[in-house]
Amino acid sequence: MLGSREDQVRIVAETSNNQFKRHYHFDNDHDFGLIDIKSLVHDFPKKDISLYYGIRIVGDRMFPMFKSGDVLIARKADPEEIKNGDKIIFNDGELSHITWIERGTNQDILHPFSLVQKPLYFNHGHAPHNLDKIIVIISS
Repeated sequence: MLGSREDQVRIVAETSNNQFKRHYHFDNDHDFGLIDIKSLVHDFPKKDISLYYGIRIVGDRMFPMFKSGDVLIARKADPEEIKNGDKIIFNDGELSHITWIERGTNQDILHPFSLVQKPLYFNHGHAPHNLDKIIVIISS
């Protein structure tokens, strides 16, 4: 369970670009805090809040989409839930990446928000299956 209270979501990482490592075991070095989601987002989805996690943006490498202080709230998603244009997080086994997905007829493209990185191309149906959907962006 990531969140510790029914109205709070645990922030699992901070990132200054579109890549980060998640921290599931919290200690003084990796405690990014909790965010009281239900008081900030009145129409927050009614699903189990323990399934959600937060990523805090530090720096402006993903500006104008995200700015320093923004918090992205995400959760695991079934592949068929991910639609064209969705903002997503995927894990390549080592790092997690914040991207948006372009669903095409023959290929899917994962576009990073950082301009220094290149898009990733996948034959249709072969994009990573371990996708998390960004549900809410809380602006600072």
